[in-house]
Amino acid sequence: MLSMRKEIKSNIENLEAKQFTKRCVAKLPDLHIDIHNFCVISKLRAYLQAVEKVTDRRCQNVLQPTVQLIRRLYLIMVVPCKAELVFLTDNCSALQRKASTTT
Repeated sequence: MLSMRKEIKSNIENLEAKQFTKRCVAKLPDLHIDIHNFCVISKLRAYLQAVEKVTDRRCQNVLQPTVQLIRRLYLIMVVPCKAELVFLTDNCSALQRKASTTT
């Protein structure tokens, strides 16, 4: 999961760096992934719901690889599995502060 988090973060940073794709991610909520914070599940869900509302076909295509990763991570976190996740906190405001300082 840590490698998925890093890959998602890298993908989003790359999308924000390019002129065309920057406008695609500008309308999406900030996403900071702390896999030990229970609130990350609602943040991932909100991000996926926001992506579903993107109407520009080119943006949908550009976002698709990152969205697939986010969806996989979300499913891993919400589907009960043999290796239970340990959430160390449920501080949703911490995810907001981290997202705003990284952008």
